[in-house]
Amino acid sequence: MTLLHRVLFVAWRSPRTGGIHPVARLIEREQSPRFEFVHVQGARTAVDVGSTPFIEFPDLDRVYESDDLFPLFGNRLMARKRPEYPSFLARLALPQSLETPIPILARSAGRRETDKIEVFGFPSFDSQRHCFVYQFFLRGVRHVAGAEDLIARLADGERLAWRREPDNPVSPLAIVVDREGGGQLGWVPATLSEDLDVLVRGGSDLAVFVERRNPAPAPVHERLLCRLEASAVPGFLPFSGVDYQPIPVAAKPLDLDTAELVA
Repeated sequence: MTLLHRVLFVAWRSPRTGGIHPVARLIEREQSPRFEFVHVQGARTAVDVGSTPFIEFPDLDRVYESDDLFPLFGNRLMARKRPEYPSFLARLALPQSLETPIPILARSAGRRETDKIEVFGFPSFDSQRHCFVYQFFLRGVRHVAGAEDLIARLADGERLAWRREPDNPVSPLAIVVDREGGGQLGWVPATLSEDLDVLVRGGSDLAVFVERRNPAPAPVHERLLCRLEASAVPGFLPFSGVDYQPIPVAAKPLDLDTAELVA
């Protein structure tokens, strides 16, 4: 597993505007201390629009380290001893042998009803086809009339349609996912919108596919796992903008290139 597959970002959604802001970064190391948490530059913008620092991490300028996963993240994982844990990993399309928590949190987004936080990780990179591969659960399914019925009729691997939604009340960068031939299904996560906009404007070809369907009783927010493939464009690296750079001077930038995305 490459370094980028051990990196997780934290985003905060403004309850007032609905806008989403990257606020922190978690890295899992192979050596002790195993985990490093830092705030990123986007946290300053978030504070300006109403966010407050996490109780667990009150200092924006400090590098936090621990050999144990911080509770902010650990509390968003399903306990392995629960009988439904194997089916949970299956819904995420992750192997049952998975030990590290980062891919689980990245795939599930670590969402809870009690806060405005979600987490996300880097895409994979397919070196043979020279494209980035994002996997995510489609958002807003519960808010689209008829979406669940349409999802039930999809086939694994089926190609889906996508379109921009510039009049979206939350973000002009929003991307809608439809069934080819008609019928809205939901939205691409807002955490990906900025990067996908950069890719599209750079000439990238985007294609969305059904990765896995999870019928009830699976939660509706895990109803449809999608795979988005985006051809690479010169100079692009995911989540490399100013907002994703660490605030503490003691935290080094990732300084990675496309080659290090290869699994």
